[in-house]
Amino acid sequence: RNESTALGRSVTITGGLNRFYGAPTFTLISRCDLQPECILMDMPEEDKNMLTFSNHHKQQPTPFVIYADFEALTIKVEGPELDPTENNTRRRQHNEACSYCYIVVRCDGHTEPSIEYRGPNAAEHILKAL
Repeated sequence: RNESTALGRSVTITGGLNRFYGAPTFTLISRCDLQPECILMDMPEEDKNMLTFSNHHKQQPTPFVIYADFEALTIKVEGPELDPTENNTRRRQHNEACSYCYIVVRCDGHTEPSIEYRGPNAAEHILKAL
């Protein structure tokens, strides 16, 4: 929400902020008496609609990166028949993590051997291992 003063009055403008394309700008038309339909939204131009990161000098070095991958089993879920008057969504399957592998890469490119695990509770196990 933004507060803006136009024609001597304070008006609240509500607009969405798109994280990747920037915030739309709003223009008040002075001939109308600050009615909501008089607030126009100017969208960014076609060739000027992307925000890019330009402050590379402010980046913090990352000491390491972890690359990880899970494998999961798809387990069928049995459930009651659907009642069309109540809902139309039924869970048909459940993903259960059964294994993972991860590798830690330092900022200088050095890597330790990859860590693999196959067994029950793989999702909990990786959290404890990390």
